Amino acid sequence: MKLQEDRLQLDHDNERNVWRTLFVSDIFEKATIAHYWVINALDECTNFTTLLDSMLSKMDVSIPLRIFITSRETPELCRLFASLGPRREEEIKRVLDEIPRGMAPLYHCALDTMAIATSGKSLAKAILAWTTCGMRPLTLRGLECALEIDLKDKFSQARRDYQDVFLKLNILTWIYNVAESKDLGLVIRAAEDLKTYANSRTAERSPLRRDIKGARSWSVDLQRVTAKFADALIASPSAIYSRIPPFCPTDSAIHAIAAPRKKLSITGVSAFSWDDRLSCLDFGEGQTSALCYGADFLAVGLKGGRVVLYHPNSCHEYRSLSHGGAVIHLQFRERSDMLASSGLKTVHVWKFRTGQQICRLPFPRRCIGLVFCENLLMAASNQNEFHCCDLDHEAAECTKRPWRDCPDDGSLFLNRPPSALSIAIAHRMMAVAYSGKPIAIWDLEQDAYYGSCSKKLPSGEPSTHPVVALLFNPNPSIELLAVSYLDGELAILDPFADTEVEK
Repeated sequence: MKLQEDRLQLDHDNERNVWRTLFVSDIFEKATIAHYWVINALDECTNFTTLLDSMLSKMDVSIPLRIFITSRETPELCRLFASLGPRREEEIKRVLDEIPRGMAPLYHCALDTMAIATSGKSLAKAILAWTTCGMRPLTLRGLECALEIDLKDKFSQARRDYQDVFLKLNILTWIYNVAESKDLGLVIRAAEDLKTYANSRTAERSPLRRDIKGARSWSVDLQRVTAKFADALIASPSAIYSRIPPFCPTDSAIHAIAAPRKKLSITGVSAFSWDDRLSCLDFGEGQTSALCYGADFLAVGLKGGRVVLYHPNSCHEYRSLSHGGAVIHLQFRERSDMLASSGLKTVHVWKFRTGQQICRLPFPRRCIGLVFCENLLMAASNQNEFHCCDLDHEAAECTKRPWRDCPDDGSLFLNRPPSALSIAIAHRMMAVAYSGKPIAIWDLEQDAYYGSCSKKLPSGEPSTHPVVALLFNPNPSIELLAVSYLDGELAILDPFADTEVEK
């Protein structure tokens, strides 16, 4: 009931979104008793890899959840089960071997269903006969040829023609209905499914076939139309029939099927195919000052004080927040609906799905970096110190943690601002650059200086060229740091070994 009152919006076609938003960020956090799930026939799931590899394997062990899963044994499932915990793959295989086998009842049920069917019996019998008695596995095209001989009917051409006709006659109406629901994520999902279908068909068929080319063309068009015309579709879904197609490239599938008598005459559109730009967000006279890409949304901060959230696939505006001053930094909290925005003097923390401001934190110095670390919000200031706030206790400020650009030798802390900074919670490290010095690496876990790194000069000496930007690889298994220098060079460094990987 609370979720319904908060008007929680879910992308029902994105399993990761449902998992993060509904379960990880809400149900599991509020669970007071153990949950017991039964998942039957996991091997029949179209994408069980996502469940095991991306969801269950990354769950916190403290979550009171117990799951019973039944499945036929497959090598992929054995590997994925091994990734869920410390058990060895051999132990998991031994347990699976102890599970009773037997698919006969399922097959009997399928045959009984076919027997009582009122139509399609001849086709079902022919398919069973050819697949069961064939001397070798049949491709789809081979089965089509066999059925044409056996039943004296045409299948492949009729199927291809039906697909083309269905798309031409129904796809614009389908887009209209989806736009009416204001959930354009369905269009993006359909585009991905069409692309998957075309790729799987190409494995056995020529990519030049009309049905494959049509599916591939529509997979591109659906993505581009949604990204470029999301606002127009939401405002007026009927625009898909006559107003949008003329603005699409002349060789696109959607341009070709628009009603000839209703087409607008557009002058100056010279593109024959889609270009590299997916979409454009126009803020009028507003100027962007911050950008952050989260798991489900893209957040854009403006100098005028607004924070605008967009659906990343459709580029349609989701919500607008009022920060109250120029926005300098934005940061999403993983597996949560929290967003932090900082300006020159204050940091705001939001529940962005409801638009609720959780807290407003004053800071005496300019914030130059934001990061969430478990229950802490850490804001780095240009005075070389972190302001750490515990969000689980009404955002009470915990401590101020200064950092150095050298080992602690008893000297005073730095009093000059850094030129660039990157905080990597996955690595528990921070890289910070100062004018005329190599990049300093600070250990966040030990709260101590770790070392330094930089690109190397021809003489082998470390470079002290000015650094304008730093970025750790977010993957904890890839210990690399990207460094952008004022002289135009971009270097990839191994900061822990102080070696230059590439530039």
